[in-house]
Amino acid sequence: MKKNIIFSCLIALTAFACSNNKLVGIILEHDIIEEYNFNDCLSNVDYKLDDILDSMRIISLESNDISLIGNTYKLIVTDKRIYIYDDYQEYGLIIFDSNGKFLKRIERGNGPGEYQRILSIAFDKYQQELLILTNPYLLKYDADGNYISTIELDYPTDNIVGCTQDKYLFSKVYGHQSKDNGDIDSYSLLVADKNGSLLQMLMPYNNTIIPMRTGSCVYDDKISIGLSHCDSIYYFDNDSLFHYRNLDFSSKKLDISQFTTYQDYIQSYLTKIESDRLFFNGTFFENKSHFILPLNMGRTSYLIFVDKESGKTHSGKLQFYDNTSAIPILAPMGVSDSWFYALGNPADYKHGSLSNPKYLSKEDVAKLESLTPDDNPYIMFYKLKRFE
Repeated sequence: MKKNIIFSCLIALTAFACSNNKLVGIILEHDIIEEYNFNDCLSNVDYKLDDILDSMRIISLESNDISLIGNTYKLIVTDKRIYIYDDYQEYGLIIFDSNGKFLKRIERGNGPGEYQRILSIAFDKYQQELLILTNPYLLKYDADGNYISTIELDYPTDNIVGCTQDKYLFSKVYGHQSKDNGDIDSYSLLVADKNGSLLQMLMPYNNTIIPMRTGSCVYDDKISIGLSHCDSIYYFDNDSLFHYRNLDFSSKKLDISQFTTYQDYIQSYLTKIESDRLFFNGTFFENKSHFILPLNMGRTSYLIFVDKESGKTHSGKLQFYDNTSAIPILAPMGVSDSWFYALGNPADYKHGSLSNPKYLSKEDVAKLESLTPDDNPYIMFYKLKRFE
């Protein structure tokens, strides 16, 4: 990794949108840009746990008739609660306490505090509120899932990117049209106040045929933001968007110019099980010492583990792992304090590893041994060690 010091400047800041008086453009205040070259590590076939893993712990989630979890779209872990948005029983949001005890399922419906379809969920730590986005509405609940209020949004959005003390960040997939917001269709990141009023439109699309997907991670009260098929990570702070991380994987980067339509891209690349071309889907996870970057190869994920201090990396395809000393770590779904966390499948965890349960306590081994294939997933938390 090298860091280039660039004089702070404001680039590509446009005037106010005439029809809506909203600040539009992409704001790049360059200061310190971190550049990571991943090409040397992309030849690795797998990642070895002993090279990267420092510690691990397990939380098992209570299983009963109304707490069962299907395919999980989002997992949020806070100090006191666990929130899971899944597709079981025609989609829903399930709440557990911090020990995995089932508390509540927020059901579909047409009444106050109910929804027809969830697009995204988030937790606003400043207001201690659970948020459900169900276009064009943003539903608010307290931390226990009790309904508070609904905000009607007058602009299209698909995802809650994050929350600051006084703002929401939303994103939207290219192509969603808006009748009354002028140039909003040209931008992928939307900034609103906590009443839902649109304040800014940031990040113009790059004119490719690939719709942009936005991933985010909150660290040190800054919202880091990545966009799919882009080689950069930004962060939002004090109403500005800072470009601070360049990602270089050019030796295996997918050339999206070869596709003429989105369907061509889906059929020619994403439907292929095996591929050696990589793309960044906008998702990444970071804590104080490390960040984990999943790159995609067709339907296969490729993980890159980065030590932020040394810049050293480890990497490997997700389906390969050294399983002689512990259950394999999975691609994260979030970060809680210094822990990365993911969901593990009770039907898949036994790979002979529990005969030598390195990194796991006796209590955690007992939790795993007590699970059946029909039980809920368990949450694995793990920390990475410093890369020498």
